[in-house]
Amino acid sequence: MTSRCQLRLAILNVMILATQPSPAAGLGAYTPSTLLSEPKTEDGSAATSNPTEEAEPSPPKAQAQGAELSLPLEEPIDPEKYICGPGDLFQLNFWGRQNSSVRFLVDTTGRAFVPRVGYVEMAGQSLKDSSAALRKAVARYYPGLSFDFSLVKPRTFLVHVVGSVARPGIYSAHATDRLTKVLAVAGGSSKPDPKASIGSGSIRRIEITRRSGEKLPADLLRYDLYGDTKNNPFLSDGDVIVVPFESFVATISGAVQRPGRYELVAKKDITELVYAAGGMRSSATGQLPILVSRRDMANDRLGQLRVQYSPARELPVMPLQNNDLVHIPAAEELQRSVMLVGAIEGASQADEATGIKRLPYEQGDTVRSLIERAGGVGTGADYKGSYIVRMQGTEKTIIPLDLEALLIYRDMKADREVRIGDIVNVPYQRRAIMIEGAVVRPGIYQFNPRLRVLDYIAIAGGPSKMAQDTDSYRLVSPQGKTVAIDAKTGVQPGDTLVVPERHFSRAEVTQIIISAVGLAIMSTAVVFTAYAASK
Repeated sequence: MTSRCQLRLAILNVMILATQPSPAAGLGAYTPSTLLSEPKTEDGSAATSNPTEEAEPSPPKAQAQGAELSLPLEEPIDPEKYICGPGDLFQLNFWGRQNSSVRFLVDTTGRAFVPRVGYVEMAGQSLKDSSAALRKAVARYYPGLSFDFSLVKPRTFLVHVVGSVARPGIYSAHATDRLTKVLAVAGGSSKPDPKASIGSGSIRRIEITRRSGEKLPADLLRYDLYGDTKNNPFLSDGDVIVVPFESFVATISGAVQRPGRYELVAKKDITELVYAAGGMRSSATGQLPILVSRRDMANDRLGQLRVQYSPARELPVMPLQNNDLVHIPAAEELQRSVMLVGAIEGASQADEATGIKRLPYEQGDTVRSLIERAGGVGTGADYKGSYIVRMQGTEKTIIPLDLEALLIYRDMKADREVRIGDIVNVPYQRRAIMIEGAVVRPGIYQFNPRLRVLDYIAIAGGPSKMAQDTDSYRLVSPQGKTVAIDAKTGVQPGDTLVVPERHFSRAEVTQIIISAVGLAIMSTAVVFTAYAASK
């Protein structure tokens, strides 16, 4: 009985094997070399499927096995996220009674041809769904074999890069490439060119449009700062990458991680700008206010706002305007200062004509911002005679200032940058007239607009005996300009009138000496004569 059962089982196995298609016979005609061979032209040369792309060199035979996937991958491909398309290379692996493998390519219509199975639609489906469809189709024709599919090599496709980039155009990409890789090939976002009136390309408002119409925003600044890969997505077939121009920018300096120029896209305030710059450094101080420099385009004036920190030393809530310049002060700036000398409000008087006031230097300071922070100029300031003293090594440089144009007429072109260690000198304007030289009573006299030059000299007692002729009189202005005096010369406050003393020539000096010697001889003779007469 036992031998009969064994005989029946043997016969059943033979019948099952006879009804199955032979793997060797069914797959032998579709070897990998046959499936992957390129179509030939009439002259026998290989023809590429896409004339716009160069054919990829095939690996050496010694390296071909196990080296099909030559693309660098940052992580294993996720079957649920990877979308199949024309050009993907798959491999069908069999194992069990017989081991074999077959490769097949998704053609330009989005279908894959599997031997003895036929065409299977794959384009537009995830790798997980495509594998499930393939598994179901192949299982009907190879029921006695274990099999599975694998993606051997992702496809190469074309994407469009347009907008504000260095080299707009169409570029090749793989499904494993992210946005930054293709943008780097395209030269990155364009740089500003003032001569051609071209602005900078945005890296924060990039938009990727898929063939399905889906739009993906990308913010490469967030990716660059914090590695947020959602803002650096993988690319897909036919993507259109649009890089717009920057629309709202601000510049930040001082105690931040990455000082520079940034585009703002959210709240557009100081907090977002500091965030874009990588945050504040440990050297930031809340003892000095944040400086916001802002240009008034209507009047072409550069103003400066001083924004205080909150009591908790948190960043102030302040919206910014396009092209604002923000400076976050650092602790070392507490030790840097600029000195104002002369007619300055609140200055400590060094003497009756000199006041001194020292102020901490703040990034972006100008003469106007310093004087306003000091409380303004004092009474009697010489607006046109002001200047900056700047030491450059051992050399002293004098920079003239026109405070009348800057502070009275609000001409911002008269403003000047101030550096650490500068001395801003605002001298007092002398309202009196000074008379020097060969006059009876030289000194300072009150200005009277009705008086002329000779009137002032008369008030000073007139010329002395040592005064030169009237033609030699000179007037010196507060700016140091010297002019000859005539009947029409007007006198202004602060002028100095100089009456030169007489200078003797050599002949005159010789004559005086001879006369003095003769006088001495005559005096001696008179003395001797008088003495002799007395005897």
